[in-house]
Parts: sequence; C-alpha cells; structure tokens
Amino acid sequence: MRFFLFFFLLYCGVASANEYRTFTDQKGREIEARLIKYDSAQGKVQMERRNGTKSWVNPGILSEKDKKYIKEWQLEKQFLDPRVFVVTEEEESSGWKIEENGSGRKKKSLYYQLSLINNGTHAFNNIRVDYCIYSYKTVYGKKHVDTRSFRQHVERLDESETKSIRTSKLINIKDSVIDYQAGAVGVCFRITITKEDGSEIMREIRSPKVRDESKYPWKDYEDPEPGNQKPADEEAAMTMAPLLPEGAVSGQLTEKDVEKIAELYVKAWEERDYQLYFQLLAPMYSERLLKEDEFKRHSESIKSMDIVRVAGLNVQIKINLPQSGKTGGWLQILPSGQIKYLPTYFEHPVKIMFLSTSHLLNLTRADERSKKTRYYAYRRLKGRNIPLFGYTTDASQHDRKKSAEKILDWLIENGDTWDSTEPKVFLPEKQFKELVKKYKR
Repeated sequence: MRFFLFFFLLYCGVASANEYRTFTDQKGREIEARLIKYDSAQGKVQMERRNGTKSWVNPGILSEKDKKYIKEWQLEKQFLDPRVFVVTEEEESSGWKIEENGSGRKKKSLYYQLSLINNGTHAFNNIRVDYCIYSYKTVYGKKHVDTRSFRQHVERLDESETKSIRTSKLINIKDSVIDYQAGAVGVCFRITITKEDGSEIMREIRSPKVRDESKYPWKDYEDPEPGNQKPADEEAAMTMAPLLPEGAVSGQLTEKDVEKIAELYVKAWEERDYQLYFQLLAPMYSERLLKEDEFKRHSESIKSMDIVRVAGLNVQIKINLPQSGKTGGWLQILPSGQIKYLPTYFEHPVKIMFLSTSHLLNLTRADERSKKTRYYAYRRLKGRNIPLFGYTTDASQHDRKKSAEKILDWLIENGDTWDSTEPKVFLPEKQFKELVKKYKR
C-alpha cells in the first residue's frame, strides 16, 4: 500500500537576484544592476538597473568573473524553484500483519522515498541529502520520541533526470498484551548543494506529522569518528566475549562471581554506561538490547539500584525510583557469565506465560477489546509451545475456562524448569513461588 504525502518546504539560501552589483564587459565598461530572468532559448539574462531600466544581455560579452557569477545565480535560482527542481516524498507500507511466532504482535513495515526531479537546463553535482527519522515508543502509556539522522549522496542529476533515495525499512509494532507500541512518526529531509565559492544552498521538506520543529527538532548527522570505527570481525569478537570479573571462569561461576556481575550491571545503570550495559548482555539476544538513547532515557528515571540477594545464577534487584517509588525483578545469568533476562525490561518468559494465562481466565467478556487481548494471549502461549489442552478462541466460554485452568496447572507444575530458548535458565525458587501465589486460583 502506497501513500503520497503533502510536504511542507523550507528554502534556505537567498538567491542573489535581489542583489545589485557591478558588472564589467570585456572592454572594461561597467554597469550596476541586478539579475532578473534567464532565457534558456536565447541564452540571455535580463538585468535591471537601479533606475528600473531593464535590458537583455548575452553573458558572453561580460568578464570571466561575471560569467561565473551568472552561472552560480542560474544554478541557485533553478535549485530553489519548485517547478524546476522538483522534490517529492512518498511512504510505502505493507499493512498490518500478525506475527507467526505466536507473540500476538502486529507489525507493519514501511519506508520513505525521496525523488529529485531536474526539469531545468543545468545539471547538479554532489547533492547531499540528510534526513531525520522521528520514531516513538509507547510503553504502559508513556510515549518517548527518538530521532535518528542519516546521510546519502547523489553524485550528479542531469537535465530531465529523476533519481530516488529510499530510507532503510522501518517497523511499526502494536502489542496490546503488554501495552506496547512503536513506529515511525515522520521524516524530515534536507537537500543541499555547494556552490563554487563554498557556500551552501539548502531545501528542507517535512512530513505533516513532524511539521512542529519545537516538538521534532532537527538533529545534525555526525560522521563516525575514524578512531571509533572497528572492523566487523573485531566488533563481533568484542560482542561475543563475556565480561567476567577478575579470576572468574566461564562455566564455573561462583555466587561471588555472580554478585560481581550484578554489581557491574548496577554500575552500568547508575553511571549511565551504555558500553558496559551492552557488554554484559548475551549477544544471542542482542535484538532485545535498548538503543543507547533509550538506555540513557531510562537510566535518568532511576535513582539507584540495590542487590537484594543472590541465588545461584539469579540475582534479585531492587530499583529505587524518584519520589520514593520502587520496582525490581531478577537478573538471570548464563553459565558463561552473560545476562539473559533482566528485571523490568526483558523478564523471564514464564512470567509472561502466567500473565497470558490469567488473561484467558479473567477476560470472559464479549467486547472487542477483551476478545483481542484473549487472542494475543493465546498466540503467545501457542508460540512458546505451551500445551493448550484443547483451548481455541472460538470455543464456548465454559470450555475456554476449563482449558485455561489446565494451562495454569501445567505452568504451576512445570514452570520452575521451563525456558523457551537455549541455553535455558530457570526462575529462582522465590520468584516462582511468588508467581504461583499470585496466579493460582
């Protein structure tokens, strides 16, 4: 499905047609005037003197300096004329689709495409296209906006030529089970050309939803510093190597080692050290990593963290929030020393399974919201290969309840030794007992 969007344009760079200057012909005669028009058919420019007199002049009779000035003026005038240098944008979307993995999430992929059309008589070289993509995440009713900047180049755009630039694919997500949404809000493009004197002319184009610059400010693109660029194989090696305390041996961790890993995790959040946070998590679950700006935003809402207890490879964490608020959960660590599950953000799936089962049991109403929540809960359980005991979404309320009760019984019986992915880590006994107490009928 393709949507054509109306965009709002901003032109930066003042065309020199408004400037009076002294022109000199090849015989040394001078005239003070400004440029008004260019006739491509005759190859002449129209000049206006200060007294209002207008005349057509062949640039060939002027000095080399004036010829260069006129060429720059023509290029600038053409670039800023939306009828000559046409800029269009479109959004293409795949439409919402439910994930096949049973998570219940709906996803929609989209991208933005910018088209540059040259209807003029001059070619453009070295066009720089910078763009900001504005996206959002809504978690439990709180909305956060993120801005990412990118850069592409068009080496040359000849007369009567069209070239397009497409952004990378973006994914919109809706997950009603955990009240989570994420996706793109809009895009802002800046198209820039550089004149021979080094000055730049820029046009800006914004999608309607991000027209408010105070809410969606521009973020300049920053080239990666050469010293920070690492070969792909070196980056992979860094990611795969677990960050272990001194003296700790992967696969033979003591509770003291586990406590030190937890201390590093606490340090990463309290000191807002994204690199440390990144190194602590298992690379096979890197798709669950918070982006750096998300991590910093979340860390700003944390006052401090405390380690409550260590139980094998599990560590209970208390998170202290401003205004005396508290939350927390469990770190669950692989024998290698890398963290697989985190409190609050990426918790053990058995906890999600208990929550999904409770939705099947408690939401018996026939309204659309309840039906959708039950359906997503059912998809989550099915996707994790939890036995469903005959549960189907179209069964009677009585049969659905009986099946859901059996699912809950299975979780109570088997959840303490269950994990959906390898290598498995299990819930600590205390956490599992708390879940059973909470959800047992």
